[in-house]
Amino acid sequence: MPSRLPATQQTFTSPDKYPYLEVRTTLQSTLPYAEHFHSAFSFGLILEGGTCFTLMGQPHKALKGDIALIAPGMAHSCNPLDGKARSYHMAYLDAAWFVQHICNPLGIAEMYAVTQPVVRDPTLFQQGLAALEAFCRGEDGAESLFVDMFTRLQATYGCLVSITATDRRTDLPVAAANLLLTAHDATTGEASLSCPNNAPDHAPVASLARRAGLRRESFSRAFRRTAGLPPNAWLHCLRLEKARVMLRQGKSITEAALAAGYADQSHFHRMFVKFYSVTPGCYQRSRSHSYNTRK
Repeated sequence: MPSRLPATQQTFTSPDKYPYLEVRTTLQSTLPYAEHFHSAFSFGLILEGGTCFTLMGQPHKALKGDIALIAPGMAHSCNPLDGKARSYHMAYLDAAWFVQHICNPLGIAEMYAVTQPVVRDPTLFQQGLAALEAFCRGEDGAESLFVDMFTRLQATYGCLVSITATDRRTDLPVAAANLLLTAHDATTGEASLSCPNNAPDHAPVASLARRAGLRRESFSRAFRRTAGLPPNAWLHCLRLEKARVMLRQGKSITEAALAAGYADQSHFHRMFVKFYSVTPGCYQRSRSHSYNTRK
């Protein structure tokens, strides 16, 4: 009989000292992730195995020892290579903090893009690992370690570039983000944009299409070209981002679901698993404010 893979282990660390950071540590996982986005800057370290992530429709491979970089609002999916288990750390850094402490000192404007989403550099990988471990332990020098690592990363690879006014075309993800962020009440549970029970979200999309002066089908096609996601999926990501914040604040699953516009608990559960490959209950139970180094 073939040997069984170890069960997937997941932990989510939110250091009290660094409230702008959440670190997801996933070990021995073959779970896929549907296309989604994060409002945070994503910084990943592949510990074992490999992953194939599709970023705005373009595939990228990240293997053991690689660094992965994903800008806020960028649609991406993630799958294990050849169905084999992979292990990784993924840090989510508040977008405003990242701009102020990383981008601006490097001369990068608030609007920026990642030009090299996968970097292979053993020295920088180890520096990134040391920075994340220091962050999660709440050590005083964690922030300076990360800033120094990213400064070296940028100096060597130029991964971040400013998006100038002339570059802000309608095909940029930010255009779609701004459009839907004007409908931020999608995350408040208001009847006009909430998703009742198992409804397919046609009503919210139709409402947004009217705001944009387009037919729903035309709006959906244009939005997907711009954002990399259908508007329904984008709206779910907005809702789930809000739910995750509330769960981190200690709210119950029921409170988080209702606040994010999910009247049906089973629907909330399915969407959470679809986009994050973890149940809301596991996300809540696996949270900690300290970190144990993986041996």
